[in-house]
Amino acid sequence: MAPLDLPASSRIGDVPTATGTGASALAVHGFFRGFPSSIADARDLLDARSIAPAFRAWCGTVPYVDFTNGTVLDSQGREGPTVLCLPFLDPARMMPAHTCAASEGVPTGTYDQGGGLVMRLEGSVALRESGVYTFAWGHDDGVSMRFGDATVFEYPDPTGSRVDRRAVRVDRPGRYAFTLEWYDTIGGALLDWYVARGDATDGTFDAARFSLVRREDLYPSESAPCTARCERCEGETPVCDRAARRCVRCLTDAMCGPCGVCREGACVGDAGRCAADASADGAVDDGATVEADGGLDAATGAPPPAGGCGCATTTDARAGLAWVALCVLAPRRRVRRGKRR
Repeated sequence: MAPLDLPASSRIGDVPTATGTGASALAVHGFFRGFPSSIADARDLLDARSIAPAFRAWCGTVPYVDFTNGTVLDSQGREGPTVLCLPFLDPARMMPAHTCAASEGVPTGTYDQGGGLVMRLEGSVALRESGVYTFAWGHDDGVSMRFGDATVFEYPDPTGSRVDRRAVRVDRPGRYAFTLEWYDTIGGALLDWYVARGDATDGTFDAARFSLVRREDLYPSESAPCTARCERCEGETPVCDRAARRCVRCLTDAMCGPCGVCREGACVGDAGRCAADASADGAVDDGATVEADGGLDAATGAPPPAGGCGCATTTDARAGLAWVALCVLAPRRRVRRGKRR
């Protein structure tokens, strides 16, 4: 198969000078064991459209993509500390055969071999030279990869651990927007993401040619939910402080008007700054006074409660993340049983 030309629309900027910090992750643990059993059902859970209720959700940044639930090795035969534990995993619950390393900020819980986990990773990847790249995805179960609106690869059904590859061509170096979606139904769980230069779709899959996509080449999505509870920023705290994963009023003094300064995410009045503006302009604009912000809601940006529900009423429903539904069990209804291996 010839390399796929990545669409120009997926290129969102030049190669950045700053190194990457990782990709944005949205993970949802479904309520029913063994569900979903297709990538379409997984998307319904991620977008809060599923007839099956979700149990918990988490949003954050992951350093790279090499995850298991401890029942399988990664695609290059490794385990922790290279391999990371999937969100909500309880590594001791089902006595997994292998180890995985906890990643900072990723919650633990009751997820195990019963499945029901879905995850969406999004952001951009720096392709620092033009030419052909081969991406490879190890997965158990289904997976889908898009660059912009172009589907590069998709395996929609349950499967045992396997590796699939696809070569792509880029005309210009830069940052390219991607979305990687995955789900686990039951048993083993695996998701990893590799890259090689040139067309490496044939031949052996080994560490001599393929390496994990590096943290330094991954950049979070600016449109992803802000907090660990998957809240978006609006109202009196409309700005996302992504480094702290919390919603704030401001990040810089320029967001606070001529008489205010930004202090720990809040706008506060600064008489000295306003006086300086008055002396420079000859007068003070009557509308320039900025009232001191009383501070952030104590719940905003707080980590999700241990073992508790992570929902909030501030979520942007238009974005498909109405997580308040996470706290309400859906009425009993017949849900089609996920296909088991």
